[in-house]
Amino acid sequence: MSEKNTPPVVLFCNNQVGAWVLQWMIEDGFSLAGIVLHKEDDAYYYSQIRTLANAAGVPTLEYSGNAEQLTHFLTPLETFAGLSAYFGYILKPEHIAQFSLGVANIHGGFLPFCKGKNPNAWAIMENVKAGVTLHEIDDHIDEGKLIAQTEVCVLPDMTAKTLYTHLEKASFELVKQAFPLYAAGEAALTSFESESGSYHAGSELAKLKAIDLDAPTTA
Repeated sequence: MSEKNTPPVVLFCNNQVGAWVLQWMIEDGFSLAGIVLHKEDDAYYYSQIRTLANAAGVPTLEYSGNAEQLTHFLTPLETFAGLSAYFGYILKPEHIAQFSLGVANIHGGFLPFCKGKNPNAWAIMENVKAGVTLHEIDDHIDEGKLIAQTEVCVLPDMTAKTLYTHLEKASFELVKQAFPLYAAGEAALTSFESESGSYHAGSELAKLKAIDLDAPTTA
């Protein structure tokens, strides 16, 4: 395996997409400066990601939201570029500032629609474009500059669950296509229209799931 001609990368990863991206980076010869994953009790695909991280032989942090801990982890590393692959924590401005080339995030929504949590469900409920977006992380949630995106067609028989599976695969393919260009400083970045799109917090979907259809209502 030859080393890829890109600057050192720190990967923030969780979930199936995080595992796919980590395996791809290892096999493709990326210069991994460090790996940040969720702790086991807060992770998806923990065993697979942990095994891959151990095989990579680079500094690894199991993160649970302690910002100071993450700062200490990143400080001694060669943090030229970063990638967040379905990572569940928001990076603070002081973390982003440590990356000279910036940090990219792969989001399971066709931005600027469905910013925030559960974009697969909201794309169906709001009848807006579904897809995946690779964007640069800034101080706001899912509003950094656009690197690349792919629309995913929502078929009439799709549920939020089946759409999510399609979005996972599209996310991985988009990362493979666009992230190397971003890490090399060769991607053309564009801005989103700030007044367009939508945002949803995780609590919004939870409230819908908790609706009691037998409860009294008012007109």
